[in-house]
Amino acid sequence: MLQKKRERSSEYNSYIRHLRGNEKKPFQSSLAVRSKDIVEFTRRMEKRKRDMLLEHNQQRKKESMKLYGEIKTDNIKVKELQK
Repeated sequence: MLQKKRERSSEYNSYIRHLRGNEKKPFQSSLAVRSKDIVEFTRRMEKRKRDMLLEHNQQRKKESMKLYGEIKTDNIKVKELQK
Protein backbone atom coordinates (compact mmCIF):
# COMPACT_ATOMS: atom_id res chain seq x y z
CA MET A 1 0.00 0.00 0.00
CA LEU A 2 2.78 2.43 0.91
CA GLN A 3 4.69 1.37 -2.18
CA LYS A 4 1.72 2.19 -4.43
CA LYS A 5 1.33 5.53 -2.69
CA ARG A 6 5.00 6.33 -3.31
CA GLU A 7 4.68 5.30 -6.95
CA ARG A 8 1.61 7.48 -7.49
CA SER A 9 3.30 10.36 -5.69
CA SER A 10 6.44 10.09 -7.80
CA GLU A 11 4.33 9.86 -11.00
CA TYR A 12 2.40 12.94 -9.97
CA ASN A 13 5.57 14.87 -9.11
CA SER A 14 7.17 13.97 -12.45
CA TYR A 15 3.96 14.99 -14.26
CA ILE A 16 3.98 18.36 -12.44
CA ARG A 17 7.67 18.87 -13.26
CA HIS A 18 6.91 18.13 -16.90
CA LEU A 19 4.06 20.66 -16.92
CA ARG A 20 6.20 23.31 -15.23
CA GLY A 21 8.96 22.72 -17.75
CA ASN A 22 6.53 23.37 -20.62
CA GLU A 23 5.28 26.68 -19.23
CA LYS A 24 6.46 29.84 -20.93
CA LYS A 25 6.57 31.82 -17.70
CA PRO A 26 6.48 29.37 -14.80
CA PHE A 27 5.10 30.67 -11.54
CA GLN A 28 7.75 31.13 -8.90
CA SER A 29 6.77 32.40 -5.53
CA SER A 30 8.97 35.32 -4.63
CA LEU A 31 7.85 35.35 -1.04
CA ALA A 32 7.54 32.36 1.22
CA VAL A 33 5.03 33.07 3.97
CA ARG A 34 6.10 31.66 7.29
CA SER A 35 4.06 31.41 10.45
CA LYS A 36 6.45 33.91 12.03
CA ASP A 37 5.55 36.42 9.31
CA ILE A 38 1.86 35.84 9.87
CA VAL A 39 2.20 36.41 13.61
CA GLU A 40 4.18 39.60 13.00
CA PHE A 41 1.57 40.83 10.52
CA THR A 42 -1.30 40.18 12.93
CA ARG A 43 0.57 41.99 15.71
CA ARG A 44 1.12 45.00 13.46
CA MET A 45 -2.55 45.00 12.44
CA GLU A 46 -3.69 44.75 16.08
CA LYS A 47 -1.36 47.61 17.06
CA ARG A 48 -2.65 49.70 14.19
CA LYS A 49 -6.22 48.95 15.21
CA ARG A 50 -5.49 49.89 18.84
CA ASP A 51 -3.79 53.13 17.74
CA MET A 52 -6.72 54.06 15.53
CA LEU A 53 -9.18 53.32 18.32
CA LEU A 54 -7.13 55.40 20.77
CA GLU A 55 -6.99 58.29 18.31
CA HIS A 56 -10.74 58.04 17.75
CA ASN A 57 -11.41 58.04 21.49
CA GLN A 58 -9.16 61.07 22.00
CA GLN A 59 -10.97 62.94 19.24
CA ARG A 60 -14.35 62.10 20.78
CA LYS A 61 -13.10 63.26 24.18
CA LYS A 62 -11.97 66.60 22.72
CA GLU A 63 -15.32 67.06 20.99
CA SER A 64 -17.27 66.19 24.14
CA MET A 65 -15.24 68.63 26.23
CA LYS A 66 -15.84 71.34 23.64
CA LEU A 67 -19.57 70.59 23.67
CA TYR A 68 -19.60 70.61 27.48
CA GLY A 69 -17.92 74.03 27.48
CA GLU A 70 -20.49 75.34 25.00
CA ILE A 71 -23.35 74.03 27.14
CA LYS A 72 -21.91 75.70 30.25
CA THR A 73 -21.57 79.07 28.51
CA ASP A 74 -25.06 78.75 27.02
CA ASN A 75 -26.51 78.02 30.48
CA ILE A 76 -24.82 81.12 31.90
CA LYS A 77 -26.18 83.26 29.05
CA VAL A 78 -29.70 81.87 29.52
CA LYS A 79 -29.61 82.58 33.27
CA GLU A 80 -28.47 86.15 32.58
CA LEU A 81 -31.29 86.65 30.07
CA GLN A 82 -33.88 85.33 32.54
CA LYS A 83 -32.99 87.94 35.18
